[in-house]
Amino acid sequence: MDNVYFAPYPGKDLCPAGMTEEERTDYALFELNKLLKYVVYPEDVACIYMVPVMGEGGYVVPSRKFVQSVREICDKHGILLIFDEIQCGYGRTGKMWASQNFDVVPDIMTVGKAIADGLPMSAVISPPGNYG
Repeated sequence: MDNVYFAPYPGKDLCPAGMTEEERTDYALFELNKLLKYVVYPEDVACIYMVPVMGEGGYVVPSRKFVQSVREICDKHGILLIFDEIQCGYGRTGKMWASQNFDVVPDIMTVGKAIADGLPMSAVISPPGNYG
């Protein structure tokens, strides 16, 4: 897809082998910042869309530092932060929303699956505000 860019997530299988959690966090943040410097200007980015706890390909829980730093990058550049909590939200991580484990509030959140007890239902949640 045009105008969609990908940055590494700080999982063991998604970063160079042998890195510690801190090194994976720093690597993923470095790559995200490099993307915003050399590939696409931050002012041309509408949002960063991420899963706060990845459930496909093994469960990957990023560090607090990673999630909080992505929030800071979004705030610095006026980029919306969207969390996909369809698989990890609604109490599956011990808190109502996975983002609560990192003390990060996204601008928009997508939820589904568990909210309708197995029926095909989803929702997009966002506080009222000016996103224009």
